[in-house]
Amino acid sequence: MSSRARCAVILAIFGAVGVLARAQSAQRPPQFRAGVEYVEVEVRVIDGMGVPVRGLSQRDFRVVEDGVPQTLEAFSVVDLPSPSTSARRPTIGVKPDVATNGMTSLNGRTYLIVVDDASIAPRRTLVVRKLLRQFIERSVGPDDLVGMTTTGMDATYENFTNDRARLLAAIDRIAGQGGSPTVNDALDIANRSRRVEAGLPNTPNIPIASTTTAIAFNAQRQLTRLVQAMGAAEGGSKAIIFVSEGIPLEMVTNTEGLMLIGDAQRLSMAARRGNVPVYPVDPRGLSEGQEDTIEVGLTLSNGSSPDAGVREEVRRSQERLRVLADDSGGIPIVNNNSLAEGLDRVVSLSSLYYVLGYYSTNGRADGRYRRIVVTVDRPEARVLHRRGYTAAVIGRPADPALAGPPGSSVELRGALNAVLPEGGLPLAISAAAFRHKNDRASVAVVLEALGSALTWRNDALTAPVEMAAVALERRGVIKAGDSHRLQLSTPGDTAQRIQQFGFRWLGRLDDLKPGRYQIRVAVANGTASQGSVWYDVEIPDFTKNPLAMSDVVLVADIAMARPTVRPDRLLAAELPGPPTTLREFPEGANVVVYAEIYDNQLDRPHDLETSVVVANEHGEVAYRTVGTRTSSQVLESHGVVRMKAGIPLVNIRPGSYTLTVDARQTVNRAVSAGRAVPFQVVRATAK
Repeated sequence: MSSRARCAVILAIFGAVGVLARAQSAQRPPQFRAGVEYVEVEVRVIDGMGVPVRGLSQRDFRVVEDGVPQTLEAFSVVDLPSPSTSARRPTIGVKPDVATNGMTSLNGRTYLIVVDDASIAPRRTLVVRKLLRQFIERSVGPDDLVGMTTTGMDATYENFTNDRARLLAAIDRIAGQGGSPTVNDALDIANRSRRVEAGLPNTPNIPIASTTTAIAFNAQRQLTRLVQAMGAAEGGSKAIIFVSEGIPLEMVTNTEGLMLIGDAQRLSMAARRGNVPVYPVDPRGLSEGQEDTIEVGLTLSNGSSPDAGVREEVRRSQERLRVLADDSGGIPIVNNNSLAEGLDRVVSLSSLYYVLGYYSTNGRADGRYRRIVVTVDRPEARVLHRRGYTAAVIGRPADPALAGPPGSSVELRGALNAVLPEGGLPLAISAAAFRHKNDRASVAVVLEALGSALTWRNDALTAPVEMAAVALERRGVIKAGDSHRLQLSTPGDTAQRIQQFGFRWLGRLDDLKPGRYQIRVAVANGTASQGSVWYDVEIPDFTKNPLAMSDVVLVADIAMARPTVRPDRLLAAELPGPPTTLREFPEGANVVVYAEIYDNQLDRPHDLETSVVVANEHGEVAYRTVGTRTSSQVLESHGVVRMKAGIPLVNIRPGSYTLTVDARQTVNRAVSAGRAVPFQVVRATAK
């Protein structure tokens, strides 16, 4: 193989996860001094108008830990250009069929939008959607990444991406699930307020906590885990935008309420320890709760209105949001009608900040919380930063009770059950659903990972590589799973190829009913590195319509050098090679597309016309092939038409393209089915 061809192979093979590899190497933590903990603090400095202050140097900052001054050893300034949506990379409106576990952007900002849907009144759903749509369209640039999730169990999750269409689609799935105060709740709020004013014990007539704490427990614990996960992700500008109407913890006095307050305290500690600011956004805007009491439309037995109690409840809930922002180094966007301007401030604070690093004078690995205070030598300047951190603990055990394959390690189960995809080991996956038995489906999972990210010694793995894939239903129930284990304890050709080209694993998730699933794939290489990636898949009922089509898998000649840990047991005989997650191909590569067509009208003889079309972002056709399957051929195959076509990229210029696979009846062309996959062609030049 020539050096130019070799470079083309390496370029293509690492296309899907190469960016993650570069990010990983750029994000290596500093070398620690023996017995001393290195602490890094992101600091945002704003003036009296809330505008970030530029031009500060290391000598302008003072850091005190638990009352003891610290010596700054590292100082840097992060100053990102304002996001330019006009410079956004062109999109062709097709959802990518490959997911990676990149959580932070080195060249832009990374936002995690968390919607506390259980606290948001349904009538404010459109307010939240409009606000977030405006943020995505106006304030997210081409180098920024945005992930979305909720504290509930709905379908609003979206992996970290800069694909505007995917993010807007996720926003359109948001639905407020909180209700206005019921009559009993409003009466309870008012009665408690009257007892407090009268100096009597605050004993509620109707324990409101009993109907709300279950939801609040989940919301606060979920947010705590999200803060911890984002804080653990290395590198890049990170921020959490938390859309919530809050919860008035101080008004809850029963046993469940005390537990809830304990959870709130744990959330505050996580926010102080993390190195990621949280920006709470209250969609009520400038509110004192009058709209809630108007909607309830009631009065107390003495003729008075419960307005005062509800107003106090709103005030307390907003106070909790302010505390959360202050603990994490963010700003609260509450009790004002300029929510969009508040998100503009989030962008500006995410674009300019200072990173301070020091070796703590307290070298004890005691796991205790340490308070940090940062001041700056600028009059009237306000300093935003996390309030502290927890010292390391040597030998802290992981939770062994997490779900996972039998006999799997704690590390693998931890990555599989993480609250966000883990990026310690760069991964890329795709998942394609095929008809299996009756109305059930089998999902082919393609996993590819970098071999250089594994731990090696003398060309042998220092620990086994464990792989697992599961399909989760909406409420987190595992419906199918597959796993594998790789151990290369001696040097050899396979070990060298994995180090150079990475590895591929092909899993299968069988017997899945039609519906929406989240595919989670995790990989663990001992205690050294773990990674996980999530992918949402919608499985149709392949027997419902006259014509249906599976998802698409791609095979590329340039990806053959990557070793495959295990072949796909159902596709191996149909394909010229293993499927790949690669969607970036050099000029001149050969790609094979495979899909299955399911004809459910075998009692009505007809021919099928099939086509494969490659079009650029302007809709111009760069490649087309058309074929026909006769009715006798369709009957002979029992209605399962296996469609395979080779696509030479010799005469296709570099750029973004859409690959469309289509099938339709010739007697009734309205009966059709199709799939589309985006991909890129790049110049195959050595650098």
